[in-house]
Amino acid sequence: MKDDFDRGSNRAGVSRSRGRKDSRSDNAHMYNVNELRRHSPASLRKARHRRSLIISVIVVAVVIALIIVALSISLKTLKRNTASVAQSDPDTTTIQGKTKAPDTDANQMKQGIEQQSGVCTGGWMDVDVASKLPGATSASFCKATQVAFITFQTKAAASMDGDMVRSQAANVISQYGGSKVDPNNLRLVSNDLWMAVGNAKAMGALQQQWGGTLEKIGS
Repeated sequence: MKDDFDRGSNRAGVSRSRGRKDSRSDNAHMYNVNELRRHSPASLRKARHRRSLIISVIVVAVVIALIIVALSISLKTLKRNTASVAQSDPDTTTIQGKTKAPDTDANQMKQGIEQQSGVCTGGWMDVDVASKLPGATSASFCKATQVAFITFQTKAAASMDGDMVRSQAANVISQYGGSKVDPNNLRLVSNDLWMAVGNAKAMGALQQQWGGTLEKIGS
């Protein structure tokens, strides 16, 4: 009886031992399978793809950061340069006006200017500028108030002919205004499609009304 019990115990022990060995063998087999899968060509390609994707994202992020920094530096430089120009040229100012100039109607231009410079007694003298400035639409001069203005068809025409008008404005005012004109008190105010020249007080008031850039001209 005891021998039978011992033999049964031995068989059970052997069975358990075999079970443990089989379990360890299965685990080892699964480990080997996983290792093979992990090192298979497909897995390696996926891993390389993930690494490439991560590197690409990092590179893009760095480039974007550099662009932002460069734009920030450029904006700061532009602001400093703009401020420097404004400080170096105190005789030139640009503001928004209360209303838009009636630059498509010469008669309304005259009336608007008279509100700031005074009534043009004796009437306005219209000047034919089409032959010299094809882009101009009208030009007039008032001897009583020593004010003149010119309008243009387009912004491009105003930009192209603007330098000529600036260079001749003081001479025109002096020619028609005579000895009463003070060259040091002349100002020119301009906006998209028009320019006007006259004494500082009148042109300053006109700039407040219609906006634009006010600048000193003459000697």
